[in-house]
Amino acid sequence: MNFGVRSVVAGIGLALLAGRASSQQLRAAHDIARGTVLAYTDIVADSSADAKRYDGWITRRIVRQGEVLKEPAIGQRVLVANGSRVRLEAVVDGVVVSREGIATAAGSLGDRVRVRIDAQRAVTGTVTGPATVRLP
Repeated sequence: MNFGVRSVVAGIGLALLAGRASSQQLRAAHDIARGTVLAYTDIVADSSADAKRYDGWITRRIVRQGEVLKEPAIGQRVLVANGSRVRLEAVVDGVVVSREGIATAAGSLGDRVRVRIDAQRAVTGTVTGPATVRLP
C-alpha cells in the first residue's frame, strides 16, 4: 500500500483533534456505583465550573474511572416521585400560597409535572426542589 504524506499528516491531525475534544469532556475520577449522587470529587474536569454542572446528579449504572459523564449513564436526581405528596406553591407579588397535592409523574429539577389537587382538579407546574412544584 502506498500512503501519501498528506494522508499521514491528515490522519495525525485528526487523532490530535480527537484527543483535544475528549480531554475537554467531564470524566469519572474513579469507579462509581449505580445510584450514587455525584459530588465534585467524583468528577475530573478542566475547570471547577464545569464539574459543578453535574454536582448532585445520580448514576443510573456503574460508571468506570475515566469514562465520559453523559446521559443516559448519569441523569438529574428525581426530586418528585410519581404518586408522592408534594408541596404545590404559587408566588404572587412576593406572597407564597401553598397547598398539598399528589404528583402524577416523576420529575427532576426544572421538569414540568402534573399535580392532582383533588379528584376533579389537576394543575401543571415546575419542579423547584425536593417534593416542591411551583405554578407559573
